[in-house]
Amino acid sequence: MSYYCRASPRPPAARRRRRSCSSWSRRCTTSEDRHPESILLKPGKLTPEEWVVMKSHPTIGAEIIGDDPNELLRCAHDVALYHHERWDGAGYPKG
Repeated sequence: MSYYCRASPRPPAARRRRRSCSSWSRRCTTSEDRHPESILLKPGKLTPEEWVVMKSHPTIGAEIIGDDPNELLRCAHDVALYHHERWDGAGYPKG
């Protein structure tokens, strides 16, 4: 994610936002640190117990970003929290 933040073409006035995006993406990937490698690197299907652990990652990512007054980070918080929700309400963590 941080690669895309740095690589995206932006006018000079937007450099500060680019740095903010890159900083946020590094914070988001640290949510992976809260999941065991045995689950993250597992080659086969996850057990029901492992799946419960993995489904917590949107909530963890949103907690890492926090309730920042910055508009970009507020948006990032919502993306982190709801990126696995489905239009029919079958997603997670809220569905």
